[in-house]
Amino acid sequence: MTDQDPVQIYQTHLDTVSCLLWEGDFDGVCALMAFPGRIETVDATTTLHSPQELTTSLQSFRDSLLRQGTQAYHRICQSAAFDPEDGDLITGAHRTFALRGGTYVLTPWDSDMHLIRKDGGWRGVWLRVATRNVHANIISTQHPWHQPPEIGTAP
Repeated sequence: MTDQDPVQIYQTHLDTVSCLLWEGDFDGVCALMAFPGRIETVDATTTLHSPQELTTSLQSFRDSLLRQGTQAYHRICQSAAFDPEDGDLITGAHRTFALRGGTYVLTPWDSDMHLIRKDGGWRGVWLRVATRNVHANIISTQHPWHQPPEIGTAP
């Protein structure tokens, strides 16, 4: 296994990606992701096969935050653990805050994410976001996406 703290690894990944996204450094974000990667929201889901596809969604999301007046974007780890059968996989949960001054631009939302150890670092590979895509444009409308199946139905 490892003597590293999965919570610290997860939070460091969140902080680094959030900072890069906010600065508009989409190449930097893509370097911290593994492909193909999956993003799921309450009302949309897609698989991104390349950094170019991810960049389109990153730009869409950042533009959406800015249009809504967001001045700060933070993600805080709530939990993270190594997979008991795979020390190269961390599953975690975090809460996202989009802020203007001391107020929420969007209601904070919870997310789950998987990180895999690849090429000497931790890479995001799967993100499930508990907010509607129509509120934050996390998945660009330029990507093929579909609505996830209703809970309790077969995919």
